[in-house]
Amino acid sequence: MLTAESYSRDLSDEHKVALKKVTKAVQTAEKVHQAYVSRWKEAYQYHRNHTAIQNYVNQARDRDVAQRDADAYWKSQLFIPLIFGAIETIVPRALSNNPTMTVRPNTPEAAVKCKLIKELLEQQQRNISYDLKLQPTARRGFKYGLGVQKTYWERKIRRVVKREPRKLLKGDRAVLAEVVTFEGPQVEDVEIADFFWDPAAKDVESSRWLIHRTWRDIQYVKDRIQDGDWFADGDGNPLSPDATSDHLKMIAESGTGGFDTSSIWGDRLDQLGISGQDTRAGRDHEVLEFHDRERVYIILNRQFVAVCDITPFWHREMPFQIFRPTLQEGEFVGISEIEPIKHLQHEINTLRGQRRDNAAFVVDRVTAYMEGMVDPEALKRGPGALIPTITNPNEVLFQLPVEDLPASSYREEDAIKADFDRATGIDDSVAGAGAASETATGTQLVQQAANVRISYKTQNLLAETIRPAAQQFLELNRQHMSDAKPIRLDSEDGGYRFEDVSPEDLAQDVDIAPDAGSTEPENRVQKINDALTVFNQLVQNPQIDQRKLVLYLLEQNDVPDPESFLAPEAPNIGDALMAVGEAMREKGIPDEAITEFLEPIAAQVAPPEAQQEGAAPAQDQPAPQAA
Repeated sequence: MLTAESYSRDLSDEHKVALKKVTKAVQTAEKVHQAYVSRWKEAYQYHRNHTAIQNYVNQARDRDVAQRDADAYWKSQLFIPLIFGAIETIVPRALSNNPTMTVRPNTPEAAVKCKLIKELLEQQQRNISYDLKLQPTARRGFKYGLGVQKTYWERKIRRVVKREPRKLLKGDRAVLAEVVTFEGPQVEDVEIADFFWDPAAKDVESSRWLIHRTWRDIQYVKDRIQDGDWFADGDGNPLSPDATSDHLKMIAESGTGGFDTSSIWGDRLDQLGISGQDTRAGRDHEVLEFHDRERVYIILNRQFVAVCDITPFWHREMPFQIFRPTLQEGEFVGISEIEPIKHLQHEINTLRGQRRDNAAFVVDRVTAYMEGMVDPEALKRGPGALIPTITNPNEVLFQLPVEDLPASSYREEDAIKADFDRATGIDDSVAGAGAASETATGTQLVQQAANVRISYKTQNLLAETIRPAAQQFLELNRQHMSDAKPIRLDSEDGGYRFEDVSPEDLAQDVDIAPDAGSTEPENRVQKINDALTVFNQLVQNPQIDQRKLVLYLLEQNDVPDPESFLAPEAPNIGDALMAVGEAMREKGIPDEAITEFLEPIAAQVAPPEAQQEGAAPAQDQPAPQAA
């Protein structure tokens, strides 16, 4: 019978080296990684507006008793969602559209193929909704200082029912068939708590190795073994049914190798208020996927070598891209948007909580009474309440004095908010909450300054994440495309045509760069205002085609079919008369006769301005005498 001990003893030398290399690498990385994980958990709490009282209730053994204690706790537990507002303002401003590409040739022969390559990459990004899949990676970067994306080639096959004619009998029958529903480059957002990097690295390029950890149930492991993806022999053949059964039993008995999967997800579920005894939710077995550009190893539960092979990527690059909104020199993890403002968040939470607590004291003041003279159960609160006393109530009851907080507490809140705005670059006008005290020009200046800061961070997203992913998309196409593939080319007038892209086209030497600002949202109001400014400056300018100027203004306002709004162009009489004269000359009519015939017509149809210019100047007339 196969056991973990016998399996380890029978490993080949190559598999032993792979197992030792991966386990040592992940143990080394965990020493640095764990420090970041604790910081990421804190950032997650800030983004979810999590308070200490919630943590107390969620982690209590008896949650009902803890909830009653929390309800009886008189101090306010406010969490002002400033951090949430900042993150959710920056993300859509940095990433609202699919990125567009500029493909430039590196050789003269590649120049004619750049447009085809550009259209192919952009179409593949639209097919996988790349802008949506990029959002969690970007959001992790803004929240934690690091976002990770993984690229690979995906081929989806679905089993469907088809009808085919019978060979001997009439009619047809239903048969199962496999249909390829998708094939192309794909991206995946990586959970950074399960991503390990070379501690000596400062970016992906300088990393000697990278490890992606996932958690799988036993059914997933069974499917990979039966498909021949894991534990295959040297020729790639899957295990026999008996060997598969033995491996599954051995893996199930090994568990996760002593690693507590619930500790990774338990804190996050507690912060969500969804805690339970078992937080694994199908994450029964640890899978470590190791890449070092030359080899790929997949280790299961840090005991079993599921894959030991050369890397499947011809580009020989790490299949990961990272995003850091603010780079920290020499460090793999950047600075998140939460780090500079978390203490301001604490400060404003405390200040607002104190004001609410003070207001509660003022509305419902504490009353001292003389013991023995007043029964506490006889004390009543509310309009019209009557409390019987034996002597003067002022001698037996006394309300403790409470004063409002000084006005400086309100000025302090304004100062905190100003610090918050300076640290994030996000004020009310940028967040879309409005700023009544600002003029329109002032608001535009603030928004422009914020857009510059966000655009600067977006440049890191383009350079570190989108550009290397697009280059790997092209390399994956070169690796997997064996036949010509038709792609749709859209035209500006709304039409389209199809053109084939062949492997020879993709082999051209080109450079790919995402267009700056292509992922950012379009500011429609600003676009209309700019168009109106241009129109007002150039209207009635004799050097500008006024018809095209009006058409430009309509297009910038997204008016459908703007050509239909324009009046028909007036015919050019001069061109028509010249054509008539040329036709008469071809008939042999003398020039003098042609001139004599056309001059009266030209004078009659000439515009009033031309007639006035050609008229004789008026004679000076004597000024009328006063009566």
